[in-house]
Amino acid sequence: MSAITTTNPATGEPIKTYPLMFEQEATAMLEAAHAAFLEWRVLSHADRAPGMPAYDDEIVGPVAAVIRAKDDEDAIRIANDSRYGLGGGIFCKDEDRALKLARDHFDTGMIRINSFGAADPNMPFGGVNVSGYGREHGGFGMKEFANVKGIFLP
Repeated sequence: MSAITTTNPATGEPIKTYPLMFEQEATAMLEAAHAAFLEWRVLSHADRAPGMPAYDDEIVGPVAAVIRAKDDEDAIRIANDSRYGLGGGIFCKDEDRALKLARDHFDTGMIRINSFGAADPNMPFGGVNVSGYGREHGGFGMKEFANVKGIFLP
């Protein structure tokens, strides 16, 4: 494997580096990734029960989990029965009721009401619990680039 020569910006001296993997390793990795491709799925309540990975773990992929709640209390119980908390959604005919549930009872960093979509750069993005803390995007994200000074006077 041949070295790639770069320059140390501090000293101007040449630095030799080597690729992190051989071509055949890269090919094998891509083939494995292709073999692990998941087709889209819609999971119903029958597919999700406590103790099952689709219920207990965060699913990243082309998967939609649809669970019908009996009432508001059941919806809150289902939504908050997770160690994760990146985002969620509420579909409801009464938007005021959905807004109150989202604001006062759901323990997630982001909630969409009667919609689904990707992150919006104007809205804060981030989770709670095991899904992280802090926010990106929007006004909250801008504060990540600001310095705050704390002064204590006893």
